[in-house]
Amino acid sequence: MTTVIVDYESGNLHSAQKAFERMAQETGAGAVIVTSDPETIRAAARIVLPGDGAFPACRRALYDHRGVFEAIEEAVITLARPFMGICIGMQMLATRGLEYEETAGLRLDRWHGRADHPLGPVAQGAAYGLE
Repeated sequence: MTTVIVDYESGNLHSAQKAFERMAQETGAGAVIVTSDPETIRAAARIVLPGDGAFPACRRALYDHRGVFEAIEEAVITLARPFMGICIGMQMLATRGLEYEETAGLRLDRWHGRADHPLGPVAQGAAYGLE
């Protein structure tokens, strides 16, 4: 079984790769591959989307890699492959992000990020941006 860490030039790849390689070695979980190749992503048993940076910049970087989002979408939605987002990689699953500017997310999950009141009182559920 292969774990793919998606490289879209906007992530903490080295740390993620080392952590997943150690886990794979300790558990016999198979190979860990860092790639931006859509076919390799589609064929993976597990997919990890790391991220480091602002929501709008990371989303643009992901879409700049042709076919990568479509491969993630097919593997996660159609093929039901396990998926893990790290930091902004998890946040980009949302319908939209509100960091700096409103930006469409990957829409793989029905929530959105809120940046206008991170430390203030909020209504129940509002902190999670549930729609």
